[in-house]
Amino acid sequence: MKRRLVLLQVDRVVTPLWYVIGITGNTLSAIVWLQRRMHANNSSAVYLVALSISDLLFLLLHFVQVGLIA
Repeated sequence: MKRRLVLLQVDRVVTPLWYVIGITGNTLSAIVWLQRRMHANNSSAVYLVALSISDLLFLLLHFVQVGLIA
């Protein structure tokens, strides 16, 4: 029982931190990779911007799902 309470407290701290870092980082990453000069010099920019947008959508949808359940 005590272990479950500790895990719940850790989850209450880690999860919001995970959302803040993930949403901020993926947003900044998408902004950087969408710049015209990044497309001109880097052929993998399309893949990287798609990856950051995909991760951002996952985090946002997960946040909505967890918010609706709780």
